[in-house]
Amino acid sequence: MLLVSCQTSMTENIKTQTDSVVSANNGTIEELVIDTILERNNPKNLDLNNHQLFIDTTRNSIFYQEILNWKPNDFDSSGVNYYLSEISRDYKLKPLNIENFPKIWITLEKLNNKFVVYYSCDGITPRFEIADKSLNFYAVEPDVDALSKVVENSKDRIKIELRTIEQKSQSKKALLTIRKTKYRDVYLLSIQYDTWEMQKIVTPVEKIANFDMVVNYCNKVKILEYNRFDETNYKEY
Repeated sequence: MLLVSCQTSMTENIKTQTDSVVSANNGTIEELVIDTILERNNPKNLDLNNHQLFIDTTRNSIFYQEILNWKPNDFDSSGVNYYLSEISRDYKLKPLNIENFPKIWITLEKLNNKFVVYYSCDGITPRFEIADKSLNFYAVEPDVDALSKVVENSKDRIKIELRTIEQKSQSKKALLTIRKTKYRDVYLLSIQYDTWEMQKIVTPVEKIANFDMVVNYCNKVKILEYNRFDETNYKEY
């Protein structure tokens, strides 16, 4: 058994969780129990040679910069191109001129009734990008729908008709809506397919400095993702 804890100074205790660390050792998986106190801190005060789970309150640390400066890699680009190729079999892709509305969106979580960004151990913080011809979703694996036409575009709301693959929507159509909520810099993103709907709480990537960040930093071994966020009630938005 291995005990891992955040090394902190002048911190405020927020929450305690019991989680599992998963590490590879000669082809086997070890589950190691950790009791970690989630604390508010500056990463400069922490030993980043070890796993750290904490609340970053700096608004400008290396973790914020990494999310701001993130770019798709070859795997992401390949996935985007594959899905667009599939969609283009039935629909001619065309660029849409979308002005005065943010293009890149980062998902938010809620912790103790406060909105936070989550920096994950494995993969990236999920994001949506309204590109010239497509809506790209980046997470551990990419996903894509093609843009068809703008239904509505105002400073607080956008609606875009999408084209997609039959596995997601039998009609091969969907509707993207992003609208402002009553909370500052917090938006509700929804994609309506024929028989189901995906919803996420999001913020423009350039606004992440307005939120604290829960950082699950693991540079040596894979750590199971933090899952003690508040349950989302989308009817609230």
